[in-house]
Amino acid sequence: MTMTDFLDDDIPPIDGNTKPRPKPNGQKPGKQKVTITEDELAIEFTQRHAHELVYVAEWGRWLYWEKTHWRPENTLAAFDLARNVARDNPAAPKDAKTVAAIERRARADRAHARLVDDWNLDDWFLSTMEE
Repeated sequence: MTMTDFLDDDIPPIDGNTKPRPKPNGQKPGKQKVTITEDELAIEFTQRHAHELVYVAEWGRWLYWEKTHWRPENTLAAFDLARNVARDNPAAPKDAKTVAAIERRARADRAHARLVDDWNLDDWFLSTMEE
């Protein structure tokens, strides 16, 4: 610890400098950086899209619900939707690394994850899942 760790911000410095002292961690006084984790953003993604997106790891692909059937998603829509989650949250980083992490974490969420065996359980209902 340094001497500045023990100084009270309300006490003016002896040298007459009226500028606020920097905090030991490098942040400016009075400015607390609010952050959100990638996991919290992935949970937000799932809350928004669990009803319309599933991920089959064996196929390495997302499927999108088209109101009557599941369609393989080939346009990186899941990545785009993850980017929207980051954009909509002011505390979230907007970089590609964060967006990719949101999408990767959502793949493993039980609300999205499906097995190949979940599909076509009935020969008369193609591309549907058992409810």
